Amino acid sequence: FDRSSEGPFNVHTNLNRNVSLLRLFPGITYLTVRQFLEPPIQGVVLQTYGAGNLPTNRPDLIEELRKAAERGVLIVNCTQCAKGNVCYAYESATSLQKIGVCVGSDMTIEAALMKLSYVLGKYSSDMKVMKMKMAENLRGEMSTDSSKLKCPTISLDWILNATNDESNKESAQFRQSLLPWLIATCAQTDDITTLNHIQKTQTGIKFNIVLPCGSMPLHVCAKYGAIKCADLLLRIGNNENPIVNEPDQVGFTALFYAILQKNEAMIELLVRNGAKLTATLKPSEIGMYLCNCVKHNEVDRLIAWHKAGANLDQTDYDGRTPLLLAVNYNSIDCVHYLLDNGNIDISWCDNRSMTPIQIAKQRGFDSIVQLLSSYAKSQ
Repeated sequence: FDRSSEGPFNVHTNLNRNVSLLRLFPGITYLTVRQFLEPPIQGVVLQTYGAGNLPTNRPDLIEELRKAAERGVLIVNCTQCAKGNVCYAYESATSLQKIGVCVGSDMTIEAALMKLSYVLGKYSSDMKVMKMKMAENLRGEMSTDSSKLKCPTISLDWILNATNDESNKESAQFRQSLLPWLIATCAQTDDITTLNHIQKTQTGIKFNIVLPCGSMPLHVCAKYGAIKCADLLLRIGNNENPIVNEPDQVGFTALFYAILQKNEAMIELLVRNGAKLTATLKPSEIGMYLCNCVKHNEVDRLIAWHKAGANLDQTDYDGRTPLLLAVNYNSIDCVHYLLDNGNIDISWCDNRSMTPIQIAKQRGFDSIVQLLSSYAKSQ
């Protein structure tokens, strides 16, 4: 941790020992809390639940803490959890903030006690300053906003040069560990400049590698809509080894992720480069996904599947077409889209031998009956 000022090293030994640790538990009485906060105590580390919460049905505890804070007792809110930090995101936690309890962030209990003793010993004359110091990262005891960290800047060129010496064992290990993360970050943020730089400077680099997340870079691009990087990866991949239909560790292709995101531009790019739904999906599986779209009247997702090459009349495992499901669930927007964009067989029957128009009449969906009747006349 960087030193905070110039000059000789100085140890502050005037520590205030009048600090205590109060761990909340179900059933704790206000008398116990009052006892912990009574003089000569000047500072308390309060161990609360979760993200710094106190039971909302215990106004008696809040009242004791309020009285102590008004007397000048410095109270710091820390979590009992092994991981995580205190943040006033819940009503039960904001009640502590209102009475002047300091946020302990992600400090350990030991660090909070030591810091409390230090701050009380050095700034005891000014409560405002003490609260400000408790909220600051003084010696690395709590996480700091990364934008405020004083770290040396290392250029991308330096990193890439350090990983490009194949004859050096350490360089090769560095490359194997670092490059996948760097490529994954580019794919997630659509950083085409850095990805281009990696391609040009790293000899023999393969972009169809499996990243630490279990996906390939193209899958990550599809998930996050990084269309520039996806275009570059497809151009590189088609020259080296076709990657467009490669599944990730859970069996999904980049095209499938683009459909989930309803990203039409990404879908069109992938299809243009040879992506096919049938590379990993059976026709009945495609039908199942289409039926799920119309069941919830998700026209935008239905459009995504259609642009990806799905047959809008494809049946699911039970032999049901998307139109049958759309009519059954009165998903009129999806009925509109299916009739306008697909070569739909409106005579296809469900397992009760009923056609879509018969179902619509039986259910009293007059608008759908009119749509289907008009479609039948136009055929």
